[in-house]
Amino acid sequence: MELFQAKDHYILQSGERALWCSRRDGSLQLRAGGCGVWQNLDL
Repeated sequence: MELFQAKDHYILQSGERALWCSRRDGSLQLRAGGCGVWQNLDL
């Protein structure tokens, strides 16, 4: 399991799944993980 900190989200990734937590409002979203996570990041 890995934790990433991006401009607008905290991302907890485990395998092919990632839980995105908004730094603005705390909302959670489950997304496909893997390499796709990096396509959506604005670091």
